[in-house]
Amino acid sequence: MKIKNGEAVYERDSVLFDKKIYPYSVITALLYAAINCNNSLNVIDFGGSLGSDLPPKLYFGLFGLKGGRHNYYRNRNNMNKLDFYTGYHQFYIADKGAAEIDSEKFWTDTANTSRLAIANGIVGVYTGSYGHIIAKLIVTDGPSNTSLENYDHVVEGGLEVKSGVLNILDCPLSTLVSEIEIKPGLYRVRIYSSNLESTYQNEDEADDFYRIEIWPGTTTDVKLLKEYKGY
Repeated sequence: MKIKNGEAVYERDSVLFDKKIYPYSVITALLYAAINCNNSLNVIDFGGSLGSDLPPKLYFGLFGLKGGRHNYYRNRNNMNKLDFYTGYHQFYIADKGAAEIDSEKFWTDTANTSRLAIANGIVGVYTGSYGHIIAKLIVTDGPSNTSLENYDHVVEGGLEVKSGVLNILDCPLSTLVSEIEIKPGLYRVRIYSSNLESTYQNEDEADDFYRIEIWPGTTTDVKLLKEYKGY
């Protein structure tokens, strides 16, 4: 009854909890198993405690829907609005069919500082949240006049798209979140990050938000337009 009335977040074995406590060791083990099973995983949850412990999007995405997280997170109605789960504080914007990355070479000290990593055909976005991500992706003819004042961190870089298809992928499974058709060519990708401070208290379900602007460009260099120094 207390959960129904909003006085507690959830219960496990008759014990009430006032905030979510996610078991990262269990999440990591499940994701590792899924990676080694061709992104397919069958789990029997006796009693439902696993459903209480895991973030809802991860639980239903991995175990609750036919086809797994691909069908759950892909936004078919409006490809510009992104609402998905990712891990390791990152997600990817990539040319379809881009080669896998070497994490150590990809996330260099410079990339971590700029919160943007770039490799051949792929851009990595450093997020405040380790979990639920809300973002908006806009493909335009050129850079917008969006004010930087309302954002904590703003950075842009280059991405070559050869296939004519742009993929948004999660981490670590590189599951398809969204797919957008664009003309082959070189593009600039600008990431606006806001509400990063909210991730201090709860990095799983924080209020951080990401605005992604993509437009035709001529260079791949990284430009840090506004730096967040909160952590």
